[in-house]
Amino acid sequence: MQAEAVPAGSTSDVTPDVSPVVSVVIPAHNAAVTLGRTLESLLRQTLSEWEAVVVDDGSTDETWGEIELWMARDQRIRGIRLHRNMQAPAASNYALAAARGTWIAVVDADDWIVPTRLEHLVAHAEATCCDVVADNQILYDAQAAAAVGTVLSVDRAPHRLSLRQFLARSITGVSRFDHGMLKPLVRRAFLEQAGIRYEPGCMHGYDFHFMLDLLAAGARALVVHEPLYVYVQPYGSLSRRLSHEGRISYRYDVMQRYTDASIEHYQTTLDCGALRHLRRRSRAIARFAAYLEFKAALAEGALSRALAAFGRNPACVHPAVASLMMHLGVVKRTFPLPREWSEVQQPEFLRS
Repeated sequence: MQAEAVPAGSTSDVTPDVSPVVSVVIPAHNAAVTLGRTLESLLRQTLSEWEAVVVDDGSTDETWGEIELWMARDQRIRGIRLHRNMQAPAASNYALAAARGTWIAVVDADDWIVPTRLEHLVAHAEATCCDVVADNQILYDAQAAAAVGTVLSVDRAPHRLSLRQFLARSITGVSRFDHGMLKPLVRRAFLEQAGIRYEPGCMHGYDFHFMLDLLAAGARALVVHEPLYVYVQPYGSLSRRLSHEGRISYRYDVMQRYTDASIEHYQTTLDCGALRHLRRRSRAIARFAAYLEFKAALAEGALSRALAAFGRNPACVHPAVASLMMHLGVVKRTFPLPREWSEVQQPEFLRS
């Protein structure tokens, strides 16, 4: 989809003369507490030819003031202020429309990136002539201030990712790592040529649909198993607490609705195998949502509500069993963090 006109708001006035290699898109809503860490990680990049386009998505805290401080500190940082909350996908589209880099990287306002990330991903992309490069992620429990592990094994060499492989590895609650959560580096010329943008109303699962549209449009994709992106878990697997008060629960009904819409949209263009995986994803989302409803009802002692949730989707027992197996340590979702990456436990810029 094409981005709409920016609603009444403000943008930074400084536009550097030299086009950057990478435009880093950062949608930010009530992110005053975490945004500084994200931007600090950009200042520490070994590739210096970047710009950051930070969109204040109708925040009610001091997010815009934080953005202004960082714009004054470094002219590579540009800001866009939206006067109403439009959700991360739409906010990202405003940043995409303003981006000038050869490559686009999207970073969430509560995550951060390893110093070599931009340099390494651009090098991989240019060496392989790929349009999309995605990397391994380090899961971080903010309340425990500790890295949990990586989402992919670090031992595997970079490899191509086809549309069918992507879909097969994006089965919510089933895939060891849902590849719909990848944070790719994307060639901007491909985005413009294909006319791809984030789906504005898809406030949960929008990264999946962005990757789906890229691959369905013929993008050549590469996955690098080097862990370069630090993803802050919404709910810490070590601390068993929310990362911060601003985090909200996933809307699985929205995820399923947009997945079903994708099935209909691509009905005549994707092959049978790809469509089969899309349908599997839709069923898995419904199953996982029913499991969470069942689990919450049991925790509240509402047995009748728990039985009703089970009755609506008896298959919710599958994620329940998977959760139990993980709790017992029989099944693991993450891979051990290599010793040389232990600095993410307590990055220097978090101590300063």
